[in-house]
Amino acid sequence: MTNRREFLHMGMAALSLPIAARAGASPGIFGDGEELTTEPLYKIIFDKRYSACARFAEEIQRRALATHAIRADVTQIWYDDLYHRWKRGPAAIAGLTAPGAIFCLEMLARDAGMRVALRVDHRRVGARVEHEFAGPVESLTLAAELETSAERWPEKMAEMVTRFPIERGRTMTARYSDRADEARGEWEHLVTWVIAPAVKQATHA
Repeated sequence: MTNRREFLHMGMAALSLPIAARAGASPGIFGDGEELTTEPLYKIIFDKRYSACARFAEEIQRRALATHAIRADVTQIWYDDLYHRWKRGPAAIAGLTAPGAIFCLEMLARDAGMRVALRVDHRRVGARVEHEFAGPVESLTLAAELETSAERWPEKMAEMVTRFPIERGRTMTARYSDRADEARGEWEHLVTWVIAPAVKQATHA
């Protein structure tokens, strides 16, 4: 079990290193109208320090799914919950947090056979928010709506994680940008993410 000293080291690394891991881009084809089976999510985590994360959580709750609030630190949810759950086997989680939280959870998830299957970095640039998407081709249609979602992008991210496919095609990367005037200066960088069991990629004719 990861001890508190190791947690401290991971937290320091999260603050001092750029979050640079990106999934490789590759083209893919997904059949129109094909039904998706969504990934069951054990926990959906949000950082209650930020209004964008709170709106994400409200949309998740509106969809009748449970959320778990943190204040940057994932130590408690790890020791009280995830460590014990992942000892029984992989279970997908998702969230909208600051980069440090996903950095730590990604490291901890590896021993349970889990990986980051979706990552969308949100960075404020003036009055706009830039969104950098890395995830399955099946999520691209929702990702493209970030171009016009404006201040409602957290709600769009809640929709994306709750509709995340259990069977996934090729990984794609893309960038989107739109205005977002809410809570100017409250945050500079947030991340929407899904950590899920590794699966075989779906093939689409």
